[in-house]
Amino acid sequence: MSLAKFLLDFLQKENFFTEVLAIPGAPPKVRKTDELVAISDKPVTPEETKAALIYLREVAGKVGAIDKKGIFTFAYKDVGRIRVIYGMQRNTYYLSLLKVPFNTPEPEKFFLNPYKFQKFAEAVYHERGKIYAICGEDWFINATFIGITFDYILQKGGKVIFTIENPLSYLLKHKNGLVIQKELYEDIFQLKDGLEDIPLIVPDFVYIFDALNIYNLNFDEIFQYIPHSVNVFFNFPMKGKIFVKHYVEKVGLKGVILIETKMDYNFGLVDFNVSSTG
Repeated sequence: MSLAKFLLDFLQKENFFTEVLAIPGAPPKVRKTDELVAISDKPVTPEETKAALIYLREVAGKVGAIDKKGIFTFAYKDVGRIRVIYGMQRNTYYLSLLKVPFNTPEPEKFFLNPYKFQKFAEAVYHERGKIYAICGEDWFINATFIGITFDYILQKGGKVIFTIENPLSYLLKHKNGLVIQKELYEDIFQLKDGLEDIPLIVPDFVYIFDALNIYNLNFDEIFQYIPHSVNVFFNFPMKGKIFVKHYVEKVGLKGVILIETKMDYNFGLVDFNVSSTG
């Protein structure tokens, strides 16, 4: 059996938000809380990871040359979506595959404390002109947190949500509100193309995320296009203290509501803490 099919077969039997890693020279491993567990005795070869990446790209409908690093997602059978992150070391590819739901899960199936989340989402619904930084070690966990929050807001209704993402995490449904989603490098070629629509639409909430340019966001440019009344969500796959050191102390981003997510891989549920950077 090929490496790609072995990893997909393994994920098919696992819970959502299970991640497997394939790095040449070591057996493929699944990430658990505070440990990595081998799912095979056989070390992965460079040829296997390259062949696996080619196969996964074909399944996702990707064409053209393979870059040195990248991210994409695709629907897999009837079990969910697979998020793929790949990169290179010493001219060999390594892979990370994460199994996620087709749609944003119900809060009860994602959060350790759903009531805590409901209180948070209800407060967010009534806010104006706030900046939210969702921090955690996995960007898709953060994206799911944001997606569930937006689902809550859309269900309550009366709000417009506008997202610019690379890649698109979930297709949100309008429900009792309205949502516009633009995928970078698919719907638009650069971030500015999406930002220019914001002052025309004047949404209530904006979400901006480019997985390949986390540290290169131009906040002066971004906030040039965002009215003061709009709530803005950012996704930062890093620990909260790193975000504060880089974006608050170095870049000068102020008045941010910081949400730190943490996945308990034993239970497959997420906890979070909310604080303010002042």
